[in-house]
Amino acid sequence: TSLGASLNSVTFSITSRGVTKEDLQNYKPMNLLGRGSFGSAYEAILPNGRMVCVKVIELTSISDNSALAALYNEIALMQRLQHPNIVEYFGCTRNEVKDTLNIFMEYI
Repeated sequence: TSLGASLNSVTFSITSRGVTKEDLQNYKPMNLLGRGSFGSAYEAILPNGRMVCVKVIELTSISDNSALAALYNEIALMQRLQHPNIVEYFGCTRNEVKDTLNIFMEYI
């Protein structure tokens, strides 16, 4: 679909903050932190030992372009923001088997 194809531009968007593509692909979810309209947030651990928060977006829950645009805007904003009082963005990956987009952030 065009929705899935357009998500390719955010797939494997990785920052250079000591987190690799392999780290994000091989994370281990731990505790559920909360649920929202598009998915859930989990405490997770990366293979490098770093604790993170991963927001798992169920792509099947995004049914229109305005919701997709809001998701793009959220990711773009997180990529640009750097401030001590804002959680750090590490990157995102797409799981095509589960049809999810996983957004990785600092866990506080």
